[in-house]
Amino acid sequence: MINLEIESKRLNFIPIKNNDFDFTKLYLSDPERTRYLPLERPYSKQEAKEWFNGKITHWEKHHFGTFLLWEKESNKRVGFCGLEFARNTHFIDIRYGLMQESWGKGYAFEAAARCIEYGFDNLRLEIIYGAAVPENYSSIHILKKVGMKPDSTIDCYGDVVDYFSITRTKYKAQK
Repeated sequence: MINLEIESKRLNFIPIKNNDFDFTKLYLSDPERTRYLPLERPYSKQEAKEWFNGKITHWEKHHFGTFLLWEKESNKRVGFCGLEFARNTHFIDIRYGLMQESWGKGYAFEAAARCIEYGFDNLRLEIIYGAAVPENYSSIHILKKVGMKPDSTIDCYGDVVDYFSITRTKYKAQK
């Protein structure tokens, strides 16, 4: 049985559920938080609903996916992080995003590192991918910090992003 709730030192990871749409809509409504997402702008309510439904469907179909991140100290939702299949591929990539008040606290790295560990240890994945637009220096820094290396062998989203990956073997060797 796969453990569906995980935690790190400062965060609880709770699978996204049907009653989490309001948080999703709030997250996707901000131009600063959405500038590196596929639409590169705030999402309409309908677009946010489609994004949200994709997360719910991924959990239902694959029994893993995006977690909402709850700060343990305040018990506030601070963002999301998870592993999902890139659309219409067999590639599993890491996704994360935080509310602005949580930026600069190391939560993105903590969440990404914990999700990668979860992917290799609990889901028994052999490789995990990451993608970021070249201008998203913070995200690229996090992907590299968790041990990912540039990877030119994949193309899930076209040439608008830089791709990264880490294998289970390399992950275990760096621990």
